[in-house]
Amino acid sequence: MDTLFASLPIHAGVSPDWNALDQALDAMSADALTAFEPDLYSIDPKEVDPEQMRARLRKVATAVRSAIEGGSRELDVLTVPGWRIYVTGGASWGDAPTDLFEHFRDLSITGLAEAAGFHIDPDSETSYLLSF
Repeated sequence: MDTLFASLPIHAGVSPDWNALDQALDAMSADALTAFEPDLYSIDPKEVDPEQMRARLRKVATAVRSAIEGGSRELDVLTVPGWRIYVTGGASWGDAPTDLFEHFRDLSITGLAEAAGFHIDPDSETSYLLSF
């Protein structure tokens, strides 16, 4: 068993820009929407066409926004100097510990979290995923 956590950090005093996320999603090309490695991520581009992928990512973004704005038992918020960090996760036996865990991962990997203003390093898995 592992314990997995995913986070979306944002500068304190800054709210996620959901409109910018929507615009980035609308601007994603068909190639970009189907370029993700299915073995590592919860999105399998081989099973859907680009517009289905776009619709799925829109649902993911809506779920994350709802959790952040309305609260969720799958979400904790850490406040440290200069940052507000949204965290989800828990025990895992190889699967995602929460639905939000997969959603955070999907938004991070696609660049949509960064478009919304979250601080994500797309080249570093550890910027949104911690395992111990």
